[in-house]
Formats: sequence, C-alpha cells, structure tokens
Amino acid sequence: MAADLQSKYQKLAQEYSKLRAQNQVLKKAVVDEQGQGTSLKEELKMKDQSVRKLQQEMDSLTFRNQQLAKRVELLQEELVTTEAKGKKNKQKNTDPPSQMNQQRQSVFDEDLQNKIEENERLHKQLRHVSTCAGHQLSQIDS
Repeated sequence: MAADLQSKYQKLAQEYSKLRAQNQVLKKAVVDEQGQGTSLKEELKMKDQSVRKLQQEMDSLTFRNQQLAKRVELLQEELVTTEAKGKKNKQKNTDPPSQMNQQRQSVFDEDLQNKIEENERLHKQLRHVSTCAGHQLSQIDS
C-alpha cells in the first residue's frame, strides 16, 4: 500500500510540475497578447487621428474649391457682361477699342487664368487627400 501511495504521489508530482510549466507558458502568452493588444490600440488611435486630420483638410479644400468655383463663375459672368457692353460700345463707336478696355480685359483674363490654375491645383490636392484617407481607412479595416 505504501508503494501504491508512493506511485500516486509521483504521478501527482509529475502532473503538478507539468501544469506549473504550462501555467508559466500561458502567463507569458497572456502578457504578450496584452502588449500586442495595447500596441494595436495605440496604432488605431494614431491612424484615427490621421484620418480625422485628413478629413478636416479635405473639408477645408472642398470649401476653398467651392469658393474659387463661385469666384470663377462671377468672373466669367463679369467677362460676358463686359464683352456685351464692349459690343454695344463698338456699335456706337466704330473707333478701335481703347487702351483702357484692353488693359481691363487683360487683367480679367489673367485673374481668371490664375483662378482656374488654383482650382485645378486644389482639385489635385483633394484627390490626393481623398486617396490617402481611403488607403488609411482600408488599412485600419484590415
């Protein structure tokens, strides 16, 4: 009977040491997973901030683009009005257009061209920001 107890004790001791070893491995795995979870949360937070920043920039660019589009539209309307007045004046006067009208027209044309170029540049920035935001969102979703 003592031999039987001794063999049971040995089995329990072996099982206990096996479980302790497993326990240490599992504790280390839990700590590693917690660390990884924390780093992923931090990365998500940073990407979230980046997406918000890009969204604000995109909103700002969209607003500026709308302002410029309205300005271009007004300049085009002003150009049409000026041309219509110029035609009426030409019908009244057969003299060649004055130097002053040519200068004004030149200024309007230059301003319009500058606004069109700025509008194109802002469209490119908007597409770039939108693309970057889309990529970051897809990375976050992954």
